Amino acid sequence: ISDLSPLAGLTNILTLQLVSNEISDLSPLVGLTNIGVLWLTSNLISDIKPLIDHAGVGRGNNTWGEAVLLRENPLSSISCNDYIPQLESRGGDIKHDCP
Repeated sequence: ISDLSPLAGLTNILTLQLVSNEISDLSPLVGLTNIGVLWLTSNLISDIKPLIDHAGVGRGNNTWGEAVLLRENPLSSISCNDYIPQLESRGGDIKHDCP
């Protein structure tokens, strides 16, 4: 799977597990306001800004991020140094490989 645009309007999704794919663009996920678990391990994601742009990501409130798994992705330095700390400050369980 590489194109997430077919998911863009599916606002009732509660859990999304997209492990071991070729996903790089997360922007279609921004409107999925009911997600509580988002597993994105082992993809091609470098930019997680779309997760930052959605206020619910990482809040641990079933709006986005009771669990956001980003391990085994080529996360950019801005994703690691700026965006991951922002997600972590929201209180959700964010798993990543950043130093």
